[in-house]
Amino acid sequence: MSFHKVEVFGHVVYSPDLSYDDLLAREEGIKAMVQTVLEKAGGDFIHFEALGDALRFQCVLTEEREEAFHAICDNLAPAVKNGLDARLLMVDKDLDTLYFYSVTGGKWQEALVGLPPAGYTAPPQAVKLEKPPTDHARSKKK
Repeated sequence: MSFHKVEVFGHVVYSPDLSYDDLLAREEGIKAMVQTVLEKAGGDFIHFEALGDALRFQCVLTEEREEAFHAICDNLAPAVKNGLDARLLMVDKDLDTLYFYSVTGGKWQEALVGLPPAGYTAPPQAVKLEKPPTDHARSKKK
């Protein structure tokens, strides 16, 4: 039995400056590129939904590894420019952490949100960012 710890949600938005013909010409290539990037990161059950002016995608990952999330963004970033913007949300299924990524202009940023533990009884309040947004250029290596 397979256990998938992380759900990945993605949204690629097309610029209103792109003509319908340009959008159609690029969309299949974008799908293929996203599919390859997600599979390389261990993505399963990859699903796409074309929305006319955007493309949604979703998949699951077996492990919660921030390095894998960064690799996804590193591999998407070079293609997400010239009329494209992308956002990704990685949800740890234990609901401990939400990982947000914004990809645009060949770069990406991230922000993490830690959720209160189950049974937390303090009054509701805004959730604090654990890690402020960080700008990552593709050329940056760790």
